[in-house]
Amino acid sequence: MLDYSQAYWKTWIGGKKDEDGKEFCWPMTWLKEDLPRARIWSLSYDSTAWRTSTTGNVDGFASGETLVQEMVENAHIGQDKRSVVFACHSLGGLIVKEIVIIAHNTFQMNERYVNFLRNIRGYLFYSTPHDGSHLADYVRHMPKMGKMVSKLEVINEGIGRLNANFERIERENYPNQWQFSAIGEANPTKVPFTTTSMKVVEEASARHGYNFITVQTDHFGVCKPEDKTSNSYTRLLNLVKDVVHDNPSPQTDDEIKHERSELIYSKVMQKKT
Repeated sequence: MLDYSQAYWKTWIGGKKDEDGKEFCWPMTWLKEDLPRARIWSLSYDSTAWRTSTTGNVDGFASGETLVQEMVENAHIGQDKRSVVFACHSLGGLIVKEIVIIAHNTFQMNERYVNFLRNIRGYLFYSTPHDGSHLADYVRHMPKMGKMVSKLEVINEGIGRLNANFERIERENYPNQWQFSAIGEANPTKVPFTTTSMKVVEEASARHGYNFITVQTDHFGVCKPEDKTSNSYTRLLNLVKDVVHDNPSPQTDDEIKHERSELIYSKVMQKKT
């Protein structure tokens, strides 16, 4: 919440250090082992809670608008029948919903964006505040709050409309195509610059009607599995395997070898089969 510049990989550091006592990014290490034909992409956006002259000035719509174009135009995600699975921590889940809505509403006449949407198969939300967070209500009166904070308030017209638009797109255009899974936090998290600890995302907001489990950790640990048997890892691995098994696509051995060299971690995953 304080510094987003390294969040694209630090968010996904394993809950334990490796055998050499070093931190490691588990999507890069474990998914490369278990899904060697996967391409793993990371999205970086300004999620800073405290506004400065250079951070905390971008809202969810602007972030989604930029990111979806980077994904489709630069990384060619979702092309050639490549199934797409999103793994999203916290606010990242709301940004992904913005990405989908903007791709559908703004670029619906562009074949590349249509392909991107058609090839989305799954979403795993790690403590995403689908219905807001009481933490946002707690800190909103503090000075210099970033633009993202208001998006997380529990009584929030914007987040209600975001969910409604996202769910309408799924219902009208991609029924029975998208699989959803969600993981929630069980333990409180210390609020920066205070002596208070609280759940950042309550169960009802993280659940949001999706296939849901809770893990015994705080908000930042919910996506930091300690090993490959952790629910926060097996949940994602099984989701990717399920959607790819249901939507196989051809690929040559040369293409597979090429994709293995393009592994990038962390928030948006694209599986090539």
